[in-house]
Amino acid sequence: MAYSLWLWQEKRSELCVVDIATREWKHVIYTDDQIYPVWGPSNKIIFSLYNGGGVPRLFEVGSDGKDLRECVGFDPGDSEPMWTADGGRVVFGRDGGLVVRDEGGGQMHIISMQRGPPSSGLSPQTVKEWCMPRSRMRVRGSKSS
Repeated sequence: MAYSLWLWQEKRSELCVVDIATREWKHVIYTDDQIYPVWGPSNKIIFSLYNGGGVPRLFEVGSDGKDLRECVGFDPGDSEPMWTADGGRVVFGRDGGLVVRDEGGGQMHIISMQRGPPSSGLSPQTVKEWCMPRSRMRVRGSKSS
């Protein structure tokens, strides 16, 4: 599990990982930004960094603190990515809305979250299917297991 601690006296965040089985934790990196880490499908920890600017950028780092680099496939300002359980799709924030994208960089749908109900030009069923892990999806006419 990856998590972030805000160190009040030092005014910075510490990114840590904990092994649930052994209950041992270790330091990964320090950053001046408050971060919200998630595990990506490549077994890297993904988080937003502002780096003194007003627009966040997504970065990834190994659980050992090595290989810190900016994530490819995301635009400046994209934030808080979350992958489906099978790692096949990623949902992230962009321009006040949500983007649902195939992890391979293919098909992408933007869901506007401005006043009123979400608007994407997609039916609620399509949005539900896009956000649902593929392993739980059924093909129309098939029986669920």
